[in-house]
Amino acid sequence: MKVELSIKTTYLPGWGVWEGVRELVQNGKDAEVEFSSPLKVSFSKGVLKLENADVTLPYEALLMGHTTKLDKSDLIGQFGEGLKLGLLALVRAGRSVKIRSGGEVWVPTIEKSSKFDAEVLCIDIKGGRKNIKRVSVEIELEEAEWEDYSKRFIFLDNVDTTNTVNTGRGSLLLAPELKGSLYVKGIFVEKDPKLSFGYDYTDAAVDRDRKMVRNWDKQWETARIWQTAISTHPDVLFEHFFTMLRDSAPDLAGFDDYAASGITEKAQQMIMDRFIEVHGDKAVPVENMEQSMQLEHLGRKGVVTPKGLRLIIQQRQGTLDSVKGSLEKEVLKTYSWHDLPEEEKATLLQCLELVDHAVRKVLKIEASVASILEVVDFRSESLFGQFKSGKVLIAKRILPDRDETLATLLHELAHFAGQDGAHSHIAFLEKLWKGVVGPLLDEKARVNAEKD
Repeated sequence: MKVELSIKTTYLPGWGVWEGVRELVQNGKDAEVEFSSPLKVSFSKGVLKLENADVTLPYEALLMGHTTKLDKSDLIGQFGEGLKLGLLALVRAGRSVKIRSGGEVWVPTIEKSSKFDAEVLCIDIKGGRKNIKRVSVEIELEEAEWEDYSKRFIFLDNVDTTNTVNTGRGSLLLAPELKGSLYVKGIFVEKDPKLSFGYDYTDAAVDRDRKMVRNWDKQWETARIWQTAISTHPDVLFEHFFTMLRDSAPDLAGFDDYAASGITEKAQQMIMDRFIEVHGDKAVPVENMEQSMQLEHLGRKGVVTPKGLRLIIQQRQGTLDSVKGSLEKEVLKTYSWHDLPEEEKATLLQCLELVDHAVRKVLKIEASVASILEVVDFRSESLFGQFKSGKVLIAKRILPDRDETLATLLHELAHFAGQDGAHSHIAFLEKLWKGVVGPLLDEKARVNAEKD
């Protein structure tokens, strides 16, 4: 029986012997996983033999699109094309191929079809052999070809995997000879000389010819592999990882906030400690010169740092905005009463008298605000006051201005009730102002009444 397949021989002109071998080995490996039928691979006298026991090929396997692998993520093939296209590539390249399935022998050829008026792939199926439940594929190859191809399949044990870190997203291949080698589910796809290491992805999209991993997948999957690898083997991989972060290595081009936050605290701390060791304990990673200048003004050293390294350190130090916020609220000096000039003492006493009266009226307590007050120098010149750990901090430089001093005291005291903008904060501030203004208006009314 001869079956004509509707595949023109000119289809996928870029495919040759390697692509044909790759597809047929892939099919055998998938059969091993799907049907628990171990793949046996051997090469002798110019013939590569791939064999799976206890399985046979149905005729449906010759239909384009027929597959039992769809949505099975543990399998390499998915679309029901590998067998047919692999045979086409091999026969077109002049290699003989023979498939033994059960009691039949399938031999692919290229012949002129009268039906299609074109040269197409044909499968000549002959029976009458001993019915053995197995699929055996025999491919004509040169010894040098197989020596090369065998190293492109990690699962054939011809690749040095002794120095490998396995993760849920794939494997990090540390062997120097595998630098830049990219595999998907154990099968070689491409060589990327820009990469520092090799990778075997558990799941990554490749182009139609399976010669290139899609760039977005490459970046995303590589970053996920390193996220796990540095977390599970921080002591072994730290120097490699830090160097790549520092040098903006393409391996970590996909390293984002998600990856940075997924690294263990130990690994994060190791990276931050090395950054501080190199740049000093006042160093903060920044994105550009403008941010560096802003931090310099606040007494810190802004170091322009690659994105991945910056994101990891921010997991420990906080974001640039949070660092700036903390610095702006930082107290440089705290003053005692005897440190203040007489005019500043007078202003402060006057304001405290008014505020104490308001606090006693609103809170019904006799304690003086002075017991929770600190006069300070803030690092930030724009900061007038702060409520911190039950204390009211007020900037010394505003003491000459009575109105600003009074307003700042009341605003910070209102934080006993809530944060800025909270309804409770606003309501409490209004009560305090009434406590200040009320007695002043009463005093004014009394004076006016005495005049009358």
